[in-house]
Amino acid sequence: MAIVVQQHSLAELLGLLDPGSSTSVRDGSFRVYPIPGPSRHYVGRNDVDQPCVLLGSESGSMHAPIRLAVVEVRFGATCEIKPVKGDSRAETLTVVVCTSPDAQAQAYFLHVCETIIRILGPSPSLASVVEVVQRLVELFRQLARPASRSTMGLLGELYVIARSRNVVTTATAWRSSDTDRFDFSTGDLRLDVKASGDRVRAHHLSTEQCQPPPGTAGLLVSIFIESSGGGTPQPS
Repeated sequence: MAIVVQQHSLAELLGLLDPGSSTSVRDGSFRVYPIPGPSRHYVGRNDVDQPCVLLGSESGSMHAPIRLAVVEVRFGATCEIKPVKGDSRAETLTVVVCTSPDAQAQAYFLHVCETIIRILGPSPSLASVVEVVQRLVELFRQLARPASRSTMGLLGELYVIARSRNVVTTATAWRSSDTDRFDFSTGDLRLDVKASGDRVRAHHLSTEQCQPPPGTAGLLVSIFIESSGGGTPQPS
């Protein structure tokens, strides 16, 4: 897939919409700002001012909509959009909406959608859109469940992704299930992240993690995470 390089973040583009401008669109419509480049992707707000990303794609088969506590998705839906510059028009788009009123949740939603757009490229198939968006949905579904593993461990993994040279590649290699042997797997490389909050590098490793599959190299990343005065965890 081609990778689109964005010059502005989705949050910055969303900020170009006039405050409260979505009240000027009809029910079920969207006030949008085109994402720069050759794509048919947009960022915008629906008629109740919720942030959303609208993804253009080639035509494809129908897929059932998805509704979670904080994310709703409609695949290949006919949408009435009103660009910042231009007249209202109808387009067939996949609509991903953040329904949470929490500002941090919305910021995280937009940040993750930036990676999705980079992965999809300017002219994805609907099947590709469905596959990648379902990864986003599964991520939010996991976040909504009671923690089944250490939050500190998750912070360590996210820190490795953020500090990697290629965020898209690293995120793609990230485990898809808590039962995966390694946190990251790509090609002949297996990498596991261990985080500690007590400044002691004493970690538990399973037998499988100590013996990566033949023909692969296993790496261990050990991270200290401490709470700052304001309570925000700080990896080191």
